[in-house]
Amino acid sequence: MNQIDATKRRGAVGLMMTEYLPVHEVAVGVYRVTVPIPFRGLSAVNCYLLHGDNGWTLVDTGLGTPEALAVWDVVFEALRIAPEDLEKIVLTHHHPDHMGLAGTFQRRAEAAGRKMPVFLSVREEEILDLIWGDREGREEVLRDFFARCGVPDPDGFSFQPREAVGMRCLLTPFPARYEPIALDAEIRLGDRTCCVLHTPGHSDGHLAFYDPSGRLLLVGDHVLPDITPNIALWPDVEPDPLGRYLASLAALRSLDVRLALPGHGGVIERWSDRVVTLGAHHAERLTFMAGLVGSRATVYEVAGNAFPLDRLDRHQARFALTETLSHLEHLVTERRLEKEEEGGVWIYREGVAARASASYFPAH
Repeated sequence: MNQIDATKRRGAVGLMMTEYLPVHEVAVGVYRVTVPIPFRGLSAVNCYLLHGDNGWTLVDTGLGTPEALAVWDVVFEALRIAPEDLEKIVLTHHHPDHMGLAGTFQRRAEAAGRKMPVFLSVREEEILDLIWGDREGREEVLRDFFARCGVPDPDGFSFQPREAVGMRCLLTPFPARYEPIALDAEIRLGDRTCCVLHTPGHSDGHLAFYDPSGRLLLVGDHVLPDITPNIALWPDVEPDPLGRYLASLAALRSLDVRLALPGHGGVIERWSDRVVTLGAHHAERLTFMAGLVGSRATVYEVAGNAFPLDRLDRHQARFALTETLSHLEHLVTERRLEKEEEGGVWIYREGVAARASASYFPAH
């Protein structure tokens, strides 16, 4: 079934308006699907189905858990479609909760005799290969990274084999191949022609998709309505992710957006206000982190004062550490901090710009 007629579509929309279904029409021909994810502090991811004359486009997929697949079964039945009715899958970025079911849906379509391409930016595919490709030595890379951050027990803090195996099971099968998405080009999502926007920070190759005629923005995890996106610095990430995030955030502020559709939480209707709020949050957070450094500090020491590490599980603690590192590194680029290495551990100190600023105030 490549298309759905108007009668079937009206019936599907009627079903979706009932409270128990995890799918809602948020714009004409655009359906938000709320898919559960098993992460502490983050219970669901938003995926979007866009209807088109040639079939449906799915933007992001959710993770390959039984609960997620059960939700998709309900959604497909409500819309009277099946995975083989998907024209293509387009991924905003490589994180597991956004791409975990892409290969599963592609195989289902192929089993029904239909090819279904999966689109992803080139940089995100590179990172996927670095993380999940058959490469030796990654454990040593991560252990060295955590040691340089000053973690007392880098082996215990790092990813355990059981964690990696468990996550890989939720991501496989991977798509047979990924179709590249050209930056600053156009892509058709359903019947909408969208501009491809490179929005790095949350991940290097993160993409958002803007429909200027409908003033609609599918923004992935770049801007979220209730929480701040995690901006983390890992060994494989390009330098200064926070700086690149803030630059891309500022560039998006001027977009004429009536409705933004994020990867988590509700829709965003006051786009410019939310962008300004996020920028102000990071400005405050940078000043806060700089104050925690004092005369000298490691990444782990700053993270321990910025976050309740003792109450976080290992997964959350790693996010706290790498987010702290991204802020410290941006402060180094601003010369508000200086960085050196002592015994294989990164040490941060007050920088030239901070001392210059302090000199404007008389001593008491």
